[in-house]
Amino acid sequence: MKYEADCLSSGRPPQEETKMAGKQVRAQASWKADYPGAVVYDIPSSAWTYANRPHDLAITYVVIHYTQGESFHPISFGPGGLAHYGVGDDGSVDQYIQERYIAWHAGNWYYNQHSVGVEHTGYGRPQDWTEAKLRGSAKLVANICERYRIPIDRSHIIGHSEVPDADHTDPGPNFPWLKYMRLVRNYLGGGSPTSRLYRVQCGAFGNKQNAEKLVAKLKSAGYDAYVMEADGLWRVQTGAFTERKNAENMVAKLKKAGFDAIVVGG
Repeated sequence: MKYEADCLSSGRPPQEETKMAGKQVRAQASWKADYPGAVVYDIPSSAWTYANRPHDLAITYVVIHYTQGESFHPISFGPGGLAHYGVGDDGSVDQYIQERYIAWHAGNWYYNQHSVGVEHTGYGRPQDWTEAKLRGSAKLVANICERYRIPIDRSHIIGHSEVPDADHTDPGPNFPWLKYMRLVRNYLGGGSPTSRLYRVQCGAFGNKQNAEKLVAKLKSAGYDAYVMEADGLWRVQTGAFTERKNAENMVAKLKKAGFDAIVVGG
């Protein structure tokens, strides 16, 4: 896939502004794809940031893109970033960056840290959204949502244009969101994986900075905390459990340490 205008505003961290024009990538097998069946590629580390997600940063979003180009192979990229995955007209999937790493694709550093990016070939025209492409993409996104317990809704599966401060329009007005979301749910089995989880929430804020301050306090106390945006609020959560009693035990532990905490979900 050729990454063109869509990736010129990547949201990479200021300290990692690296000139990447003209770099080429190649297919390789030195690491295993996160998504079974995806073809992996050797991408220079100047296009992404090391991390150990979801252990250090929660993955809570999937961001949908298109490439503004019809080519799929060979892959090259210019002075911007790129997404974790690319989906072709035939539904085939390539993986360029491991999910644990931060890809520079969303044009917003916070969303880069907490999302997986999925590119699609084409210009966003009606004819670009082939049945095979939509189904291949939906299978991929369902798999990502299942593994990271991401809710299958339009607050967590979003277009590049919906990322705050983004200056892009993809996937554009022709993207069939209703059909696509139905396909994602069907490939997962009809429901959101988060409906089976009990999460521990330590606060909800109208200001992201206040939420991040609480996350820092929790992490300094040894808790794996993260921020999740939902219903217009920045929610601080730590832990996700399949059994309510385990979530309640975590709440008790947090309260003993001086933090407010409640069980949500389930």
